[in-house]
Amino acid sequence: MSAKIEAQLHDSLVAAAKDAIISIDEQHNIVLFNPAAEVVFRCTASEVVGKPLDRFRSEEHTSEL
Repeated sequence: MSAKIEAQLHDSLVAAAKDAIISIDEQHNIVLFNPAAEVVFRCTASEVVGKPLDRFRSEEHTSEL
């Protein structure tokens, strides 16, 4: 399977997932926010991609990363 097809399959699966999927980078900034996450967290991917994950964590759990 080519890398392009694998990427398209990955994107399709993430978009179709019924569970919220959030992916972060090494600095804990959001790099992926699927449509189910938009519903659960009541905001759009464009509002949160590139922003810190801390927005969605309680203060007591922020130091755990």
